[in-house]
Amino acid sequence: YKRQDIWDLAKYADVPVINMLDDFAHPCQILGDFQTIKEKKGNIDTLKISYFGDAYNNVTYDLMRMCAIFGLKLDVACPDNPEYSPEQIVLDEITELSKNTSAEVRIIHNAIKAAQESDIIYTDVNRSLSSLS
Repeated sequence: YKRQDIWDLAKYADVPVINMLDDFAHPCQILGDFQTIKEKKGNIDTLKISYFGDAYNNVTYDLMRMCAIFGLKLDVACPDNPEYSPEQIVLDEITELSKNTSAEVRIIHNAIKAAQESDIIYTDVNRSLSSLS
């Protein structure tokens, strides 16, 4: 489940390694989610997505990455508490990924504000399942 374990496996494997998820990423879920969004909404270039839930998890991290790469607007609505907020290393990565796009990825602690003018409402559990073990 640790990212480094998957990277090590990929480094030494003689076959392709597909990362279904790790502690910092959930790439296949996000690809599937964006395929569904594209099927339902068509052009994704001007969409604003609003995420609600625990933002200290791999799904939120990849949602933020995808929006940063594609230049989308994303408001992440989560409690104003470090246990529910993205890690600084991820926020720094999002800032770097957004430099060459028109992305606006914001952490907001107000659900009503985050929902305003949203084209997509994206939710997850209020507390990540991985944190409960």
